This record gives sequence, structure tokens and C-alpha cells, in this order.
Amino acid sequence: MQTLSDALSQAFRKMKMTLFSPFSLPLWFTLAFPAFLANLGSGGFGFNFMQTPSKEKISNVLTEHLLLILLLLASLAVVAMILSVVLYWLSSRGRFIFLDMLVHGADAERFGNRWRRFKTPANSFFQIKLVFYLSYIVCALIGILGLLPFLIPLLNSIAEKDVIHLPYLNYSALPPDLQSLYLGVCLFLIAAGFLGILVLAILETIFNDYGALLMYRKGISGWAALQSSLAAIREQPLRFVKYIWGLILIQILSALAILAFLIVTCCCIGYILLLIPYISTVVMMPIIYTRWQFILEYFGDSGLLNSTQRKIPASEKGIDQFIIRPDTGSRKQ
Repeated sequence: MQTLSDALSQAFRKMKMTLFSPFSLPLWFTLAFPAFLANLGSGGFGFNFMQTPSKEKISNVLTEHLLLILLLLASLAVVAMILSVVLYWLSSRGRFIFLDMLVHGADAERFGNRWRRFKTPANSFFQIKLVFYLSYIVCALIGILGLLPFLIPLLNSIAEKDVIHLPYLNYSALPPDLQSLYLGVCLFLIAAGFLGILVLAILETIFNDYGALLMYRKGISGWAALQSSLAAIREQPLRFVKYIWGLILIQILSALAILAFLIVTCCCIGYILLLIPYISTVVMMPIIYTRWQFILEYFGDSGLLNSTQRKIPASEKGIDQFIIRPDTGSRKQ
């Protein structure tokens, strides 16, 4: 295990050596595909509001179509959950493929072979990701429960009428001696939900990096990797605190690099490129590569860091390496 500064400098050095010595655009696209899969479900969505509806219009819509709006929101939530699960499954497979590319080289093996080879660990990893996902939902529901007494009066004030009439959630309708207790409970639920999500996000980040590396290196299951990760955190908490600080530093430098990229490309062109999912991964490959190489440098052992990289024969390069075919045993890898 290297120090934080050594790990960051080594990750940056290996990124430059791999991506720019020499520069190879096909290599960038080869690395971008599993990186794109591995980062699925970690982005967000932007919303643009062209105009602000009038207060009267909002009131009419809430009054006349409240049930329809609630059903629509519930349907969207279900669709979003299903989509999130699918993205989690794809990112689990992509994570091990991209790790293997960093260790053994992008062209050491066909993508299809890697896809099949990491099926079992990726599915085990995916199970733990589902546990985290469900835990996020529980924490979010706890926080929402604490927010309801504030959200419902706000909604009614916007509509200028009692669209949702729930007296037991009306803070002002409670006796004065109960209002402080009620407010305290609500604030506790909000704080519990927020802190729960924050702790889960930190634990998930460590499991995504350290736990996945344990699974890749030792061939253990996701549950065993989670237990080992928690045990390592208890034994060496400062080690992981430094690691989180390293990730924060990488994020800050990444933000500065993206800002510089937008300025150089006159903002508009660069922004469009960053909006295209797969192309944005190619554009941001130096940042992504450094971020992932940092995992290997900080947590990896000499066996991982000094693995030999084998080049694939010229006849097997190109799009053929991405095709998933059943093994016939007649073709050497």
C-alpha cells in the first residue's frame, strides 16, 4: 500500500503513459466502453423550465388532477427504480471488466471473454449493490416522513386551498405544548435520513473500490468482500479517511479540468460533447483512468501493480474483440 500522495502521483503517471505514450484513439474507445458501463447509474438529469406557471394555474391543476398526478409520480418512481436496477447490473459487470483492463491491458483479452469470465463475481457484487439501493430508499422515506408536515402546508399554500387535508400532520393545529416535541421528532427524522444516506454513500464508495478489488484479486463473494471492507474500516479508519480525501481531491481537479475543457472548446461544443453519454466517457477518459488507477495504487499489492500486459494479435483487434461469442476451444486467446 502506498501513501496518498504517492498513489495519486502514480495513478496520474500511469494515465499519461497509457493514454498519451503514444496517443491511440482506438485505445480510448476500447477503454471507454467498460468505463461507460461501470459508471452507469451514477449520473443525474437536468431539467429546464422555459416559463413559470401562474399560481392560479398550479392551484387548478393540483385541485382537479391530484390523484392523477400522484399516480403519475408513483409510476415514474417505479420505472426509475427498475431502470436503476438494470443500470446497477450493467455497471457491476463493467466494473470488473474495466479493472481487468487496467491490470492486464485493454487488448489482453476480448471484451466478450471478459464479459463471460466476470459473470459470477459481478452478479455477487450486484446483490450487495441492491442492498445499498434498498437502504437508500429506506433512509429517503425516513427523511420524507419528517418533511411531510412542512411539505403539505407548503403545497396547500401554493394551491391556496386544502388540496391535501391531513389534520394530524398540521403543525399549527397541534396544542402549543406538543408543537416543540412534534418539531423535534420531524427534525430528527430529517437528520436521520440525511445522515443515513451520507454514511451509505461513503460505505458504498469504499465497497465499490476496495470491496470490488478484493473480489477481483481473491475471488471471494460480494458478502465476504463487504464483511472484509467493514472489518478493514474498523481496523484502519484513518486509511480510508485519507482515501476519501484523495477522491475529493480528484473530484476538485476533475472539475477544474472540465472547466478548462469547456473554455478551450468555446463552452458550447464541449458542453454538447459532455452531454452525449458514451462520447463524454471518451472525452473524460484521462480523468476516469486516473480515478480508477488510484484504486489500484492505493489498495493494490505488488502482484496487481506489476502484472504483465499482453497485447492481442492484430487479427483479433477492432470490433471483433467486443463481440460475445461462445468459447469453442479452437481459437487461442
